[in-house]
Amino acid sequence: MKLNKGYIKHIQENYSALFPDFKKKKTRNITTLALTLIGISFFAIFAINPTLSTIAQLNKQLSDSQFVEDELTKKIENLSVLRQQYNLLQNQLPVVFSAIPKTPSVVTLTGQIQAIAQTSNVEISQLQISKTDLFSSVVSGGKSPSSPTSFTFGVSIKGNYEDILNFINLLVSFNRIITINSISISKDHAVTNLLQSNIQAKAYYKR
Repeated sequence: MKLNKGYIKHIQENYSALFPDFKKKKTRNITTLALTLIGISFFAIFAINPTLSTIAQLNKQLSDSQFVEDELTKKIENLSVLRQQYNLLQNQLPVVFSAIPKTPSVVTLTGQIQAIAQTSNVEISQLQISKTDLFSSVVSGGKSPSSPTSFTFGVSIKGNYEDILNFINLLVSFNRIITINSISISKDHAVTNLLQSNIQAKAYYKR
């Protein structure tokens, strides 16, 4: 379709003023600057994007490292507290271990009973230890039992009433755990002013 020449001329005269005159130097400079800034911004986005991604990753790694450091610091502090508590209890550990030894320690128990008798001023007339394993420290399969093992012993002593009572008190209160099963007291027919006591007790150990 052919346009009327007069109509074309009318458009050129009335609407051409709305468009910038690219022939003017100032207009060209402004347009060039604007396009340059747009181009720089466009390429800057692609240039900065990897850097921003790297910064984000580094921040995350720093946060994770800080978390790990805080957790390690807490563990170190807890270990320090446990170490201090262990040092406080260390002096009491021999007492705990001697209360229930890992072996029957029959010889040691016999010596302790004799020492108690001497302290109490009583005479031991008989001392019997029930059958027990003196050497084995583990049960079948190498597993420790869940509860302590025990063996019984009997001791017969002679002395006055106060000394016998003192012997019994020392026997149940010294460092090894001892339980009394039975006690009997009778007159000593050989010596009229002395009494005889038969004590059946139980000693514990954890093998």
